[in-house]
Amino acid sequence: MAAHPVWGLTGNIGAGKSTVGGMLRELGARVIDSDATVRTLLESDEAVMREVRAAVPAARRPDGGIDRAAVAREVFADRGKLTVLQDLLYPSVGKATEALLAEATNAPVTFIEAINVVEGPSGSRLEGLWLVEADSEVLVERVAASGRLSVAEVQARLAMQAGPEAKAEAFRGLRPGRPIVRISNNGSLEELRTQVTARWNDLPAG
Repeated sequence: MAAHPVWGLTGNIGAGKSTVGGMLRELGARVIDSDATVRTLLESDEAVMREVRAAVPAARRPDGGIDRAAVAREVFADRGKLTVLQDLLYPSVGKATEALLAEATNAPVTFIEAINVVEGPSGSRLEGLWLVEADSEVLVERVAASGRLSVAEVQARLAMQAGPEAKAEAFRGLRPGRPIVRISNNGSLEELRTQVTARWNDLPAG
């Protein structure tokens, strides 16, 4: 095992991977939020912003910045555009993630949190994978109840995302023999916390 283990943390929209990430931070992990990395790139990296504006013209704000909501509307309605955007972003996300991993830390393990952590630029380096999952109706209800997206929008995004079994199979193909920890999040927050704490305590030493 690597001197400092790096694990993946993934799950579909509404599964609760960010909630699990917060719990892992409380337990002592370093968690690199790939959504935050992408937001930073779209707000401050002019080269990335220029490429996104070219790929998704509707994303250009009057001030030249990127309208992330417009990007989401475009790419989650067209799988081809989503693939183009991912191919465009992954190299820069990978470099930014490597820079964050290079920073000194006292944490015993780092988790890279992303919906596409297996398929993305850091998948081949992961020591293991935490996969947060919930029933499809729970995913839709949970996100729609937050007011961020409509039921139709949640369903459209889920249709573009690999499900838990596909994510697990992809990881087994990429990193044969590496552990996969399944976290079920159909219940209460306390039930989730109990699972996360138990699985954290089961992690091998670095």
